[in-house]
Amino acid sequence: MTPKVKDAAGPGVVGKGVKTLAAGAGVALTGTLVGRSIDVVRQVAVARLLGPEAFGLYAIGWTVLRIVGVLATLGMHNGAIHYGTSYQDKDNAGFKGLLFQSLGLTFVASVLAGMGQFLAAPWLAQQVFHDPALVSVLRWFAVAFPLLAGLRVAAGITRISKRMRFAVYTEEIIPPAVGLAFFLLLYQFGSRLQGAVVASVLALAVAVAAALYYVIRLFPEAVKAPLKLRTPPKELLAFSLPTALAAMSGLFIYRVDRLFIGYFHTPADVGIYQAASQFSTTFALIVNGFNAILAPMIADLYHRRDMEQLEELFRVSTKWALYVSLPLFLVIFFIPGDVMSVVYGGEYAGGSWPLFILTIGQFVNVAVGAVGFLLIMTGRPNHWFLISAAMTVVNVALNWLLIPRLGMTGAALATTIAVSGLFLIGLFHVRHVIRVWPYDHRYLKGSAAAAAAAVALALLRLARLDSPAHNVVISTAAAGLVFAIMLLLLKLDSEDREFIRMIQSRIGLA
Repeated sequence: MTPKVKDAAGPGVVGKGVKTLAAGAGVALTGTLVGRSIDVVRQVAVARLLGPEAFGLYAIGWTVLRIVGVLATLGMHNGAIHYGTSYQDKDNAGFKGLLFQSLGLTFVASVLAGMGQFLAAPWLAQQVFHDPALVSVLRWFAVAFPLLAGLRVAAGITRISKRMRFAVYTEEIIPPAVGLAFFLLLYQFGSRLQGAVVASVLALAVAVAAALYYVIRLFPEAVKAPLKLRTPPKELLAFSLPTALAAMSGLFIYRVDRLFIGYFHTPADVGIYQAASQFSTTFALIVNGFNAILAPMIADLYHRRDMEQLEELFRVSTKWALYVSLPLFLVIFFIPGDVMSVVYGGEYAGGSWPLFILTIGQFVNVAVGAVGFLLIMTGRPNHWFLISAAMTVVNVALNWLLIPRLGMTGAALATTIAVSGLFLIGLFHVRHVIRVWPYDHRYLKGSAAAAAAAVALALLRLARLDSPAHNVVISTAAAGLVFAIMLLLLKLDSEDREFIRMIQSRIGLA
């Protein structure tokens, strides 16, 4: 479907939508940038102080928590947003019932999942990963299941207000900041691997407490209202559970490679690969900054059948997620080895090829936009689940075939093929069933700016700078400056200028 929106995003419906998106994305992106920066510091500290082998054991435990923990939410964060947008400010009693259902069902499911992992820890450690030291790691992370699931749902509920800072505080900033502080404290007392695990669990406890506080603060009238279950639990589960299965499949695609490396190779290989994989997922966090505000807006617009504005927001959010990411994409494409050595240390330089390959998959993720959220929030969670499940099967098969032969490079290839397939299939499915499309001729300006930045990096590479650190710093600065200058010279579209003004005002730069 060809976009119906004209170049000028004036005051009207579309202009208002772009302003709301910019305001929310400004907060989400700023918070994501701050939180990701803290998390990079935390992960680098853990990786450097523990070394690849212990960091690999930590990575296995954290990966199992994240994959299974997503299913333990039962998708209630998505269900709360989908149904909550119709209850908010209209039916406080029904809204309160929805909140209690979402949090209560999540708590029960996550406790059961944690108990299952606690009991299965010896078998997993010895029979699957062949390292008894993993038992205590898995058992400590089992305690975190209710915390992680509760945080996800409570933070999702705060997004219904479209005031993004509360979800940003609890999901992006508090966990890495508190986790880093606890880890450094415990490390000083001689607790190394166990200290890293305990610090992560304590950080989640602080974050979920903050998220629940913000829910009460944001919706005081609903908290005071009598509790009415307007949405039958069966209906809520029927909508939410497929989104959890889809999210689990997505995380499985992103993270199961580490478990396969742990099965076929050593914990040290897992540690090196974990470092490369975590750095590549920086881009997923950027696009999630846009998606976080888009999710309630998509649900609201779809309920009102305002497809014109929905398509416009899809296009603007996709374009700007790509613009924000492109300079760093180019740096990794040109100097992945220097990036790994500078950020994580010489022990992790072997992760350069995995980082390069994984970044290609993340480029596809950013370039197609919020296709998963579009399918979920327009009432098609089963569609996204089926696509995710198919790509999960492809990913598992490729990991099983490639990792024994190619090691970490095989894992990166398997993940990149599956991630690219997931989002490309999702993109064309969205075009077919929802009739929206994020691309038009205005992307040509970004393409020209990216080409100019790539030329600048190629010339710098020929110059052969004297150290990896200098190379990374100068290359990053050059890519960002050339890309931004070229965009300005080519003249931004009116909606882009409005988008930038709103973000500047939102973060206090205007």
